[in-house]
Amino acid sequence: MLEALAARGVRLAVLTNNARPATARLLESLGMAPLFELTVTRNDVSALKPDPAGVQLIVNHIGPVGAIYLVGDSWIDGQAAEAAGIRFIGIGPRRAEVEARGVRPWGWVSDLRSLLDLDLRP
Repeated sequence: MLEALAARGVRLAVLTNNARPATARLLESLGMAPLFELTVTRNDVSALKPDPAGVQLIVNHIGPVGAIYLVGDSWIDGQAAEAAGIRFIGIGPRRAEVEARGVRPWGWVSDLRSLLDLDLRP
């Protein structure tokens, strides 16, 4: 799915509140590290999500594009996206919990493969 998104010209980055060593090990073990242009961890930002610092770091790195989306499974992801002024796509079974926190997703999918069905153009 990530390869299919990249083939469509979608630029991919990781933003996590986890530490860089653990994140790097996981991405490498899954063979996913080369798919991401940038990985931003708790070691790279002054404040964790829901603070938008990590999102802003990625936006600054990527530069001008038509649209930027943050895909996440929790309210902190949604609030980080909202604070940074980008679109949030929720994923998984916790939509009601996310929306109960005041987050209004641009879209919601049940699994990552469903991202391929969304129109991600600006």
